[in-house]
Amino acid sequence: MDGLEEQFGDYIDFFHLDVEQHITRDIRFEYTLTGRTQYVLIDAEGNIVQKWFGYLDEAQLAAFMTEYVASLEA
Repeated sequence: MDGLEEQFGDYIDFFHLDVEQHITRDIRFEYTLTGRTQYVLIDAEGNIVQKWFGYLDEAQLAAFMTEYVASLEA
């Protein structure tokens, strides 16, 4: 997913959370993140825009992010 950070880094902040780390507990609780592989797109106000579970194809995520960024610029 590093390519996504390069492609969308000017528009989207990327964070990687280790669910095993106690310090991430509050944010995991706030966004109901579990130990499974999850991706969450959160807007500037803290609202969940989209949530994905399990394996996610980078091309599919890039397509969604392209549409999302375009909607911000409209």
